Amino acid sequence: MKTIAEAISKSIKKLEDLEELLKDENIKNVWD
Repeated sequence: MKTIAEAISKSIKKLEDLEELLKDENIKNVWD
């Protein structure tokens, strides 16, 4: 079970990182 929980945690972290990147890109696009 622990490995499943870790895999889910990593997936969520990746999604959050991706969301942050998209936000940063959108801000850059607005300022350009």
